[in-house]
Amino acid sequence: MNNLIYQGDTLSRYAASTASTWIWAPALFVSSSVAYYYGLAGLAIFLIPNILCLILFGIISSYIINNKMANVSFLQLIDRCSTRQKNLHFLIGFIVTICSTIVQFLGMNIIVNTWFDVDPVWGAITISLIALAIVWNGGIKNSIISDYYKWIVIALAGLAILCNTGYNIDFEPSSLKIFNPDDLTYLIGFGVTTSIGLLTSPYVDQTMWQRAFSVDNKHVIKMFIIAAIMFAVVPLSFGLTAMIYAASGDIVSGWEIAKAIGTGPMGVVLSVAIFFTLLSTIDSNLCAIENYVRTEFNRDGHFAMIAVLLFATIIVSTINITVTQLFLIYGSIRTVGAVPTLLIGFDHFNERRLFWGTIGGLVIGSCGYVILSLLGNPFAFVCTILALTIPLIGYRHKQSALTNM
Repeated sequence: MNNLIYQGDTLSRYAASTASTWIWAPALFVSSSVAYYYGLAGLAIFLIPNILCLILFGIISSYIINNKMANVSFLQLIDRCSTRQKNLHFLIGFIVTICSTIVQFLGMNIIVNTWFDVDPVWGAITISLIALAIVWNGGIKNSIISDYYKWIVIALAGLAILCNTGYNIDFEPSSLKIFNPDDLTYLIGFGVTTSIGLLTSPYVDQTMWQRAFSVDNKHVIKMFIIAAIMFAVVPLSFGLTAMIYAASGDIVSGWEIAKAIGTGPMGVVLSVAIFFTLLSTIDSNLCAIENYVRTEFNRDGHFAMIAVLLFATIIVSTINITVTQLFLIYGSIRTVGAVPTLLIGFDHFNERRLFWGTIGGLVIGSCGYVILSLLGNPFAFVCTILALTIPLIGYRHKQSALTNM
């Protein structure tokens, strides 16, 4: 288990690492964007599911771990169902990890475009080399330890930007937007997709499972509660900052927090926060890739790390897609894996129906969402609901599913 999990550290360090890993690019960019355009209602729709997601996952993962269903990879749990189901979950988890890495590179592009007139690919290469340096020899141990300090930097940066914005920008507190009924159509679609995507996302996310496996079995739930609180500090800071900007004048199309803050001293602070946020998720993703390769193929995972980074770099340099778009798209993909994971964990499944239900969720739910969202259809969120519910056809009431497949 060397380099695959890291045990024996403090609860606060595990919680900070979990929060830091969960603060991926959307936590900064999506929270500020929805808060700017849709006020406190938009921020709450993003923030609350994130918090509940971590707490709920802490409860579920504690049950799985304490019942000795898995201790290194969540795929150990899925293997209790069947090899083909495990292979399907491996595919989902691997795609999610790659998409997450691409999102971080898109976030890196924002820094590069704000500060430098160079090809954003160089930003991706730079952060890739730093992430590789962190985990190449130390693996998940180095990732968790460095995450503790990354979270401190990110949280302090967010609070500093919020305080500076509130002090220097002329606005009326009464002008802060809470909720506008005209926003309801968008908020319903965004809220349903985001809530389902977030509440179901950790179950095929090896980065979260690795941290659950690392902490002492008795403290898994407590650790995730602390992590949820530590996480909330960051999107709340950036979301409130965006609300202040929105209250100070007319709403502008294409607003981004990086452009609003500019390249002054606070721009430097924001860039540092973004960089450490992206770095934390990328090195965690690399540890997850190594875990997949070593546990499933019994091979050295270093080549796979490099391959994923190169693939993500190519994608961000050739395809025009926003952080929010990709966040919602791959959120619908990982949604499919949640129900099967829970049904297997609680031993309420029929193997054949569950497998085809998972396939159906991917084809109808995830692919449907991708198509409709790219077409700009406001009802694309219905496909996210289908991605979650279709695998429920694999439910079996009796707990004898393992012996009656």
